[in-house]
Amino acid sequence: MRTGNTIVLSWHVQRRTKGFALELAHPLVARQFEGGLIRRQCRSMLWTVVQLLRYRPRSIFVEYSYLLLFLLRCYSLCTPFKVRIICDCHNRSLRRDLPGILHGCFRFFKAWSFKAVDLLVVSNELLRKEALALCPRVTSLPDPIPRISVAEAGAQRHGRSCVMICSYGEDEPIREMIEAAGLLATSGCTVTFTGSMPATWRRLLAHMPKVSCTGYLSDEDYRQLLGASQCAVVLTNDNSCLVCGGYEALALGVPLVLSDTEALRRYYGDAAMFTLHVPQSIHQAVQQCCLTAPVLKGRLSVLRSRKQDEFKDLLKNELIPYLAPGTNQG
Repeated sequence: MRTGNTIVLSWHVQRRTKGFALELAHPLVARQFEGGLIRRQCRSMLWTVVQLLRYRPRSIFVEYSYLLLFLLRCYSLCTPFKVRIICDCHNRSLRRDLPGILHGCFRFFKAWSFKAVDLLVVSNELLRKEALALCPRVTSLPDPIPRISVAEAGAQRHGRSCVMICSYGEDEPIREMIEAAGLLATSGCTVTFTGSMPATWRRLLAHMPKVSCTGYLSDEDYRQLLGASQCAVVLTNDNSCLVCGGYEALALGVPLVLSDTEALRRYYGDAAMFTLHVPQSIHQAVQQCCLTAPVLKGRLSVLRSRKQDEFKDLLKNELIPYLAPGTNQG
């Protein structure tokens, strides 16, 4: 394959990365290996070397992973041509470190790897200061709003219904969400948790007849469930996280209850309801969200259109110049 190609490279298959590949109209080269840590990392590195030899890219939009960026730094030093690397760094990976005697070594090689980065991309302005410590050229780009048509949504359920969008990560207040679900169920609302809920939490649902958990869902089934719900709840303890479930609900026009954080308030404004991570507060926010659903749907429609226009402008002015052949952004 000839040189001069741009690829979107990842060791994971994240919605954000898939969205960028779609918007940039460049091939997504992604593979997520399973197994133990050492086996997984070795297979990932070997696969990456094969892909770099296959594509010989001059421009790479990469979802940050420590070893992956280390490989790209080596690749950029070995090629006879200039390689542009645009690194998209998620919240947790931006802050990742190793404890004890590994700390110094990890920080050294992390800094060395980022010297190859022409542009560091973060999801919002609250992460800029941390990003500037790694790279002098930083831009903030929220996720592309998923290209989901309202026609893909399921038929609206009868009665009040709420979907709790969860990945069961450390940043999610799962216990408080379950307790809030119990309060909602007693007031006649059907509550559905998405994803594969750990058994520890699932046991708490045993005596909540109107509360259920979906387990794994295909994208199509997930969109059907989300679109058929009156309200979506997506909560995080991370003040700088723009939750993926929020973008998906925005795409489908489903009224939202979100954590009362600075990043989420900046992005959604008056188009969402915000709550503290207290069961009673979550319960009240969901009830209010259902009562004002028509108003919130209208605001979400306006917000979606505005954010799509803003994203196109940011992509054109902040990102694409770094991928354009012959452009020197040094």
